[in-house]
Amino acid sequence: EGHLDAAGVLHAAKVSFRPGARITAVIESYDGVSMTLLGVPVQIPSFAEVDPSLTLANGLKVEVRGNPSADGAGVVALRIEPPSGNADRVFVRAVATAKSNATPSAPSVTVLGFAVSTAGATFRGLADELMTPQAFYAAVEPGRTVVKVRAASAADVSGTAFAAEELELEGDE
Repeated sequence: EGHLDAAGVLHAAKVSFRPGARITAVIESYDGVSMTLLGVPVQIPSFAEVDPSLTLANGLKVEVRGNPSADGAGVVALRIEPPSGNADRVFVRAVATAKSNATPSAPSVTVLGFAVSTAGATFRGLADELMTPQAFYAAVEPGRTVVKVRAASAADVSGTAFAAEELELEGDE
């Protein structure tokens, strides 16, 4: 955060690092230093904060906050905590890497490696307002816009296919 000078240079008053990816789902596999959620490998470095009320194990639903791994295929956890909200719902939040609305009846967006099918989904803007699919896709800038995608349950996620019931813009990273 800061201000731009006349030459367009940002003079930072505050610099912070926030998790760029978030997944809420059931642990599919866990080996003490890594786990898998929705098929996404999650590294658990020694500096990751794990909620003390949790005993990580296969079958436990957790919320992981972290950053995409260097190869972009996984997540490096910064925080692992109990999930909030609907017990069945799963979600992924990260920078959209691609979008396609070339076929209006089957638009899609790619988030954390998931090809997200949005047909029949609800779309929300930055202020949680309802949006049309057209307005949503116009607002998504791949490589910049953070999108949260929700599915009713893990059954709506198969491999890298994610059938979303709701998508929400979360701004730019």
